[in-house]
Amino acid sequence: MVLVDSNILIDILGRDPAWWEWSLSKVEEALLTGPLLINEVIFAEASIRYSDIRRFEDALTQMGVEVDESG
Repeated sequence: MVLVDSNILIDILGRDPAWWEWSLSKVEEALLTGPLLINEVIFAEASIRYSDIRRFEDALTQMGVEVDESG
């Protein structure tokens, strides 16, 4: 399991010109080792750019990221 930082999600989802490629490659590498998780704080930080939370949740699903709500 790998906890993904909000900055990585923001880079990828926002297609940051300086960091998108690097961040995407790190997520792809991490997927090979196990599930990708975020906690509720990271969810809140990364979702702020979305006016529709379902679009953010869909983007996470497409990336293979799950929300760990266990605390």
